Amino acid sequence: MNEKFFTLLSEKKHGSEMNTMRSKRNRNRKRENKNWRENLREALPLRERGEKKE
Repeated sequence: MNEKFFTLLSEKKHGSEMNTMRSKRNRNRKRENKNWRENLREALPLRERGEKKE
């Protein structure tokens, strides 16, 4: 019984850590989306260059 209980606790802890990582990623995405026009200008030529290289 005790072993099962401890494994459940450790899994829960791991899950919460994963959620914090997700929230950090989402915050970064929101910050990036504010400058989406600038990102598009930078990303489009890079993509074209990559296709030409291939």
